[in-house]
Amino acid sequence: MPGSSVGILGAIVAGFLAPRLGIAHPSGINFETIAVATLGAVLVLVIWHLIAAPRRWGVRSRY
Repeated sequence: MPGSSVGILGAIVAGFLAPRLGIAHPSGINFETIAVATLGAVLVLVIWHLIAAPRRWGVRSRY
């Protein structure tokens, strides 16, 4: 999955989870919505990088 798709998925997940966790209530296009989407995208991309990086560089997992 390319990085941009993972970022978009993170933005969608963050927009779904933020109101349920009481963090924010994004609606429409405003600063709060953009901030939640950006943080969600960055978080998912960092997690994706931590999982995918060893395979990309030919490093084998010990497990």
